[in-house]
Amino acid sequence: MHIPLWLMGIPLRLHQWLMLILRDMDIRRSRIEGITGLTAAASQVAERLMTPILEDLPFSSGDRVLAFVNGMGGTPLLELYIVYAEVAKIAADHGLTIERNLIGNYITSLEMQGCSITLVKLDDEMVRYWDAPVNTPALRWGA
Repeated sequence: MHIPLWLMGIPLRLHQWLMLILRDMDIRRSRIEGITGLTAAASQVAERLMTPILEDLPFSSGDRVLAFVNGMGGTPLLELYIVYAEVAKIAADHGLTIERNLIGNYITSLEMQGCSITLVKLDDEMVRYWDAPVNTPALRWGA
């Protein structure tokens, strides 16, 4: 199946492509040379992925969250950070405070392009667990 550049496939689950939603991301109008165009496209992607999360889950203004922007393996880290900046703007607009974040290629799918966004509501106990020393092949801090 050929997907034109201005359409984006949104799988409902990683590795289980039960349904593929094709969305006109209107990227044709955002294809401006340089970082401006990339930011415009990232803004659309972040909004498209954040909207169902914020509408479906019980987040309230003032909540503390962990924001996880995961690359699927083939998306450059720079682009993931640009998506994260847009996620942070959207979270702030909804009154959410991002206390911790994780940005990178952690749950991948054979160098696939794209990203996923996860928000986790935090309390003091969850922050304490998150901040605990970690020494694994994929994550390392405080160790």
